[in-house]
Order: sequence, then C-alpha cells, then structure tokens
Amino acid sequence: MLTSAAAAQVRVHLAADRPAPAVQAMEGALHHVRRTGAWVWASVLAPPAVQALLRAGRAGEARLLVTELADGIARRDAPAARAALLTCRALLTDTAGPQPGTGGADAPYLTAVDAWTELERPYEAAYVREAWGLRLLAAGAAGGRTVLHEAIAAYQDIDAVWDVLRCQRGLRDHGQVTVRRPGALGYGDHLSPRERAVARLASLGLSNREIARELVLSHRTVEHHVARALRKLGVSSRTEIGSQLGP
Repeated sequence: MLTSAAAAQVRVHLAADRPAPAVQAMEGALHHVRRTGAWVWASVLAPPAVQALLRAGRAGEARLLVTELADGIARRDAPAARAALLTCRALLTDTAGPQPGTGGADAPYLTAVDAWTELERPYEAAYVREAWGLRLLAAGAAGGRTVLHEAIAAYQDIDAVWDVLRCQRGLRDHGQVTVRRPGALGYGDHLSPRERAVARLASLGLSNREIARELVLSHRTVEHHVARALRKLGVSSRTEIGSQLGP
C-alpha cells in the first residue's frame, strides 16, 4: 500500500514535469523497501522511481536502484517484480544505450511489454509503451507516434482516461496532433471498434480467454469489454449479443 501510494504521487509529479517533488515523493517508500528488503513488493514503485531519478538528472542513483532491485529479487519467484526490473532496464537504455546482444534500443521495451502482457497487467504494459513512444518522439525516431497511439488504445481499453490525456499531451508537446477524445467519451453508448470485435467473438461462443488469445489482449481487458458491450447493447447474457450486433 505504501509503495502504491508513493508510485501514484510520483507519476502525478512527473506528469506535471516536477522531477524534484517526484523524487521526494518516492523517498519514504523506497527507504522502507531498503530497510525491510521487501523488493518483491517494489514492482509498482520501481519504474516511476527510476523515471523520476532520470528526469532529475540523477542517472547514477537510478542505475543503483535497478541493481538493488535485481539483487533483491534474485532467486525469488516474483514475476511482477521481474517485469518491473525489465521495465527499469528499458528506461535505463536512454542513458546507457542498448546492451550488446539485446537487439537494439527498442528490444528492452518490447521485452517488458511482453512480460506485463503475460501477467495480464494491461496498465503496466501500456505504461511501458508510453515511455517507449515518448523516447522515440524525443529522439525524432520513426514509430514514436505509432507506439504512443498503441499506449493510448491500451489505456482506453481499461478506461484509464487520465493516462490517455497524459499521452495526448505528450503527442502535442512533440508537435503531433490528436483528434480523438479519450476513452468511452468518444463512443458514448455505441460500441467502440475493439468492443465490437470482442462482442462478435463472444457471440460466437468463444470464452474470454479464447478471445484474449485471438485478439492479443489480456483476460481482464476482455472481461471489461464484454461487460461494457452487454451494458451498451442492453442485454444480460452473451447468447443475446448476436441478435443486437447486426451483420
């Protein structure tokens, strides 16, 4: 709970471009983690903490934090903490450059996205895509806009409206124009394209897990889409979806 609250505060400060307060917001929770050795619980805090340190010009401390995290979860069964470690290492590529044999600067981000997706943690996967897309835009590299739009779509899938707005502001800051409104506001009581795709497969009898595999989504994201589709279509069961979708 302490690390989650601190991580939220850090992200708010970073979104407002206040790296110094972001670092201050994490220090208490990070001190607690170091004192107790509870690095397996640092999966929420570590990535934004690394971002805060990097933005504050304290890259050496960021690298030390990643080393501490790696040592703290070594030989432990902690999938979320390992995904967080992969995220932190991806963030560090901006300062250290890609490591030999990693497949370039983008590979660590892809690896981190895959790790969070495997854990069915769509928010964290979107968070990595956001950081990746912003890095590409800042470097003037091709693909930054596409990656950030993928992050926006993932945030929209889980109704993370504030995160969508943050990504759209990032696009504008880099001279990219956005025209869609965030989240469900863009569709109201109508199905979004993603909701319609999920609803169509549900009407064919596929389970949520089968739909997730088919559309490369997390199981939880599919659950959200099915629930919203049922509500928007005004039906109470999956068997009624087909008659409401139309051809």
